[in-house]
Amino acid sequence: MSAACGEDDMHLFLTGEIQVGKSTAIKRFLRASGAVACGFRTFWDGGALKIAPYGAAPSAGETVALKGEKGLTVLPHAFDAASERLFDVPEGSDLMIMDELGFLESEDPMFQRRVLDSLELPITVLGVIKPAGNAFLDKVRAHPRVRTVLVTPGNREEVYQMLCKELGSAYGIRL
Repeated sequence: MSAACGEDDMHLFLTGEIQVGKSTAIKRFLRASGAVACGFRTFWDGGALKIAPYGAAPSAGETVALKGEKGLTVLPHAFDAASERLFDVPEGSDLMIMDELGFLESEDPMFQRRVLDSLELPITVLGVIKPAGNAFLDKVRAHPRVRTVLVTPGNREEVYQMLCKELGSAYGIRL
């Protein structure tokens, strides 16, 4: 089954403070639905922030930033190099996951273009977007087919149920 995006369908981006359950809601939905996901996820591996194809082993991750004594250092063109394989939509993919979009991409126009171009593809995007504003994140939020959903500790279960209700019908999920 495909959750292919029609002209009027919306992409959903979860937003909220760190550690409130945004990525967890997506993981739970994917497990419950059996949907096949493409896209990417970011994660910490020690002091390195990595980005990898969604569902790939951590060893497949590309380092895009390093945490040091003076804060975070973004590696020049790291998102470009990684994005070569992050925005492909293999046959049989149901959803594109973007977990997560934040401020580190703000200086990488090629990665930004790939994100924005992906919002025009005939596949539903389910993502996480930082609540902070910058020109790139504001463009994503302003896209006519993007809807953001605030996740808090008090509503994270309701957000998961909303994902199941709004996207789950394509996969036979009934709440």
